[in-house]
Amino acid sequence: MAEPRLSESGAPIPQEKPATPGLSRLSTSRSPPPDNPTSEASRKATPTPPPGTAPGTQSNPFSRLRSLSRRPSTQPGPAGGDADELAGSNGAAERETRPQRPFIVPQLTELCVNTISASFEQRPTFGKMPDKFVKAVTKRVALDLPLEVAGQLIEDEDYWRRRTALRWRNCDVSVLGKTWKQLYMERNLEAALESYDPAVTELESLRQLVAFAAPFVQQLVIKQLPSHLDLGILFEGFLGNVLQSLSVSYGLRNVGMDYTSDLFGMKLADCRALAAALPRARALTALALANDVLDDDKVKALAAGLADNRTVTKLDLSHNKIGDRGARALAKALDEKSVLTTLNLCDNKVGAEGGKALARVLQTSPSLTSLNLRLNSLGDEGGAHIGQALAENSTLKALHLGSNFLGRGAIAAIADALQTNKALPLASLDVTCNPDIGVEGGQLLREALEQATSVKECDVRLSNMGEDTEAAIAAYVESR
Repeated sequence: MAEPRLSESGAPIPQEKPATPGLSRLSTSRSPPPDNPTSEASRKATPTPPPGTAPGTQSNPFSRLRSLSRRPSTQPGPAGGDADELAGSNGAAERETRPQRPFIVPQLTELCVNTISASFEQRPTFGKMPDKFVKAVTKRVALDLPLEVAGQLIEDEDYWRRRTALRWRNCDVSVLGKTWKQLYMERNLEAALESYDPAVTELESLRQLVAFAAPFVQQLVIKQLPSHLDLGILFEGFLGNVLQSLSVSYGLRNVGMDYTSDLFGMKLADCRALAAALPRARALTALALANDVLDDDKVKALAAGLADNRTVTKLDLSHNKIGDRGARALAKALDEKSVLTTLNLCDNKVGAEGGKALARVLQTSPSLTSLNLRLNSLGDEGGAHIGQALAENSTLKALHLGSNFLGRGAIAAIADALQTNKALPLASLDVTCNPDIGVEGGQLLREALEQATSVKECDVRLSNMGEDTEAAIAAYVESR
């Protein structure tokens, strides 16, 4: 005979026949149908539901049995048994039906990989480990390993990708054409140079970092240099043989309310130090010193180093304060032995005399292919000098003279060169924002472009040439 169920107080609950065969004996008892009322004795035997329980419902029997099994009961159970035995038997049945998770012993190789990874900083070696296990170890080693350890032993690109992403955002080697290890080494050296403080860090420590990173560094973009460090350190030893591109902005980021003008721009001593280092830059092809408050005296000092350099092909001196004297110093440095192909002097103070000096460069340089003089003060005279030089040039492919106060004289000289110099490979011409050119100057340029088939781009907006002339010039260019 089945044992009766117990209420919360321990009193036996009258049993009823299950409505459906197979229903668990622990399920909640149903109330008798309305046409078969229970007896008075049955209603008295039914316990009062505990507080918080809706009328006509009972608490979960599983929770009741589990609560009873957690503490000994002093109330006697029915038919010679007690509540503890009933709860114990039900708990045992529940444990028997519950699935057991098997214990899997790790493989010996897995244990070895975990041990090597955890102690790699203390014992940095892969020995003769097969490649698949080397990859497994590098996947588990810490991302803050000392650089001298990780740099020498770890070549796995995924490790360097994760280490780079931990320090910097928006890194994409597919755009830059680099490996993750190279990108990390360059960014790390840039950060060290930008934050260098001689009062905190010894120069010898920085030299050691430069020497260690040298095999992996090809390009450096330094966005601030408050220490005014002598950049000759970058061309010492092996780095001087591999550094191809250098961009330096002398300033201070996030300066806030502590702004003073002397925090920004190169000093004369900085220019002299860089000029002295340029002859040792055996691989440097691109040098950018934009927004560095360079004036004529500083550019004159810098030009002395450029004259002895035969590797720099791209020079960016835009957004500075270079005037005619500075332009003459550059023109003197860019002689017939120069290998410079791109010169950017955008947004400076070059006037007519400076334009005359740069025109001589166009006549003698065997390599210059791009000249940007936008946002200067050439005037009609300086523009005419540039135009006359084009008649003797055979290398220039791009010329930008926008916003230079050009007039009819300058455009006439340019148009004449386009018509007479069949060897001129000029493909891009920009004379925008020169309102003094006017309709007559526009007509001269239009007639020249009919014959100069090499020009594929020509921007003449905001030069008062007239809508018909601008449309005709655009049609000539687009048809080629």
